[in-house]
Amino acid sequence: MAKLSKHLRTIHSDDGAILLNVATGRMFKLNPVGSRVIELLKLGQTQTELSEHISLEFDVEVKIVRHDIDQFLERLLREQIVMGQGDELAEGGAK
Repeated sequence: MAKLSKHLRTIHSDDGAILLNVATGRMFKLNPVGSRVIELLKLGQTQTELSEHISLEFDVEVKIVRHDIDQFLERLLREQIVMGQGDELAEGGAK
């Protein structure tokens, strides 16, 4: 399961979110789907739960959502916004 960095600050709106990693000073703008993923990560959802939730909420095939979330979380990991915990993130997510 991916966990958000303790150095992350977020602001959410209807248009998406702004993320600030205070440790690196890097800032990121997210669309509404990315914003929702961050909100669900805050609730402790696993990659599988994230994929299922986003699929239902945004009416997109779960297979497509899984692929997109895997890529998104890999980018967040590289940017030190999330930390991998357990094997799910390290293995490229749930398939």
